[in-house]
Amino acid sequence: MGDADARARVLQMVDEYLADAPARISVMIPWGLVMNGEIERGLLTFADHPTSNDGAFPGDVVFTGLVPAVWTSPAFPEFLRKTGLAAYWDEFGAPEQCRKAANGDYRCE
Repeated sequence: MGDADARARVLQMVDEYLADAPARISVMIPWGLVMNGEIERGLLTFADHPTSNDGAFPGDVVFTGLVPAVWTSPAFPEFLRKTGLAAYWDEFGAPEQCRKAANGDYRCE
């Protein structure tokens, strides 16, 4: 967030952090990616890495609509499947802003 130079520095720091392959990552990594316009990367980074606070990312970024581009991202259905949210929604129901599409993917608006 901020100017292009600040954004480039943030993304470089994220790359360096992830290159160390930590067992758990800070939830701020996927959150920071999403907030810096790296929607797909942020969603899949969260889905592929345990975080220090798994509830914070879906709660803040996915369910609130804070970043509407998350819901329209091509990575959103994969994120829901990988995190188990799609299966959970199948069993218990999706949030009111989300519906299951004919192709089986959830869409939120």
